[in-house]
Amino acid sequence: MVDLLTGLAREKNCPILMVTHDSRVFDVADRIIRMEDGRIIDDAAVDAETFARLEKEEDF
Repeated sequence: MVDLLTGLAREKNCPILMVTHDSRVFDVADRIIRMEDGRIIDDAAVDAETFARLEKEEDF
């Protein structure tokens, strides 16, 4: 399903906003905004360093 959405976004040149608790989508995200108690606690473009950090965090 994620492949379908990302392919469509590229084809139509439009953004996709995905809200999930599933860390398996990290590898297709351009940006990850983390929230806690309704507030933004982290907003980062996804590069290799950010991806590795988020993947290791146990509470995400």
